[in-house]
Amino acid sequence: MQTIPASAFSSNDEAAITRPLDLEEQEKRTGIQRREENVAIEEFYEIEETVAQIQQRQFKRIALQFPDEMLSDSVAVYLALGSRLKDAGYSDCNLFVLADTSYGSCCTDEVAAQHINADVVIHYGHACLSA
Repeated sequence: MQTIPASAFSSNDEAAITRPLDLEEQEKRTGIQRREENVAIEEFYEIEETVAQIQQRQFKRIALQFPDEMLSDSVAVYLALGSRLKDAGYSDCNLFVLADTSYGSCCTDEVAAQHINADVVIHYGHACLSA
């Protein structure tokens, strides 16, 4: 029986980490709109509306998923949501950033959400919603 090396089925882990992203090319290809510097995080990511939905539905474990093109905003969104939830008296929840891409930037990472036992995935950017 012939042994097949693991690299035959996946890319080298170092290659995945060091792979350069051409964000402008990906934006054109995927249609994902990145936030302009003069647009506030709260406005672009609809923080107030998101807080209202979290409170209304009483989500406790909230996964935030960003496409590669928007991942640089993830910490600011996490902090803004956490601050607004706390200000609203809704501090009995946990926010998690899902920072890896499952199949593509448009695919909701349900497996990662299950690993953290998330009540909801808030997926930013275009979502294909494939099953």
